[in-house]
Amino acid sequence: MPKINALTETAVSITNLGNFIDVNKIVKTASSVFCMMRIVSPRVIIMASVVLKLMATLVE
Repeated sequence: MPKINALTETAVSITNLGNFIDVNKIVKTASSVFCMMRIVSPRVIIMASVVLKLMATLVE
């Protein structure tokens, strides 16, 4: 179930970033982006979660 893992990891990253950024905006943006990405490719979702993880790490 790689998709679910990627979404979970992204949710964790969004939660980490939430301390610094408006969470509602991120969630809305992420959900709309995921809707588009689901059509494109599951790999893109995994890449996005990795990018969010890196962002969360850099912010900390």
